[in-house]
Amino acid sequence: ASGKLVSYSIKVDDKPTSFNYYSQLDFLNELRAYIQFAKLIVGFNIKFDYHWVRRYGIQFPDRVRVWDCQIAEFIIRGQQGSYPSLNECLTKYGLGSKDDKIAEYWALGLDTQDIPVEELELYNNLDVELTYQLYLKQQEVMTEAQKKLCLVMGLDLLVLAEMEWNG
Repeated sequence: ASGKLVSYSIKVDDKPTSFNYYSQLDFLNELRAYIQFAKLIVGFNIKFDYHWVRRYGIQFPDRVRVWDCQIAEFIIRGQQGSYPSLNECLTKYGLGSKDDKIAEYWALGLDTQDIPVEELELYNNLDVELTYQLYLKQQEVMTEAQKKLCLVMGLDLLVLAEMEWNG
């Protein structure tokens, strides 16, 4: 696969979102530390992110649990229809929408590292914050059984990602 990891944002509990850029000295070590000490990793279509960090030698520890908001929404829908987009989920709960400005840069053929850092930071932080808000809404509406199912499906997702990685 082409490309490289240029930036990421992380949110730990209720703390402010933290942005990191590839030119920072501890860029990968900081990401590795966040993942190594995490008990729960929340994301949207998280298998995509898992594959990205795996390319850099970072693996989720066996004890970590994964909450994929896309899978959670699929469960809330009674496992009917296709997997929803992040914007569909955000709209459903009145949480706003993702900023598409970065996608416009990509459509123009710009590499991520050529996009102004300040814009990447706003984009990444908003994406993470909206995903976290979605997670909180899902916690409010899901039954305990649905939450358990989502966590089991998160484990299945990691197994699938590992199978894909190893061919």
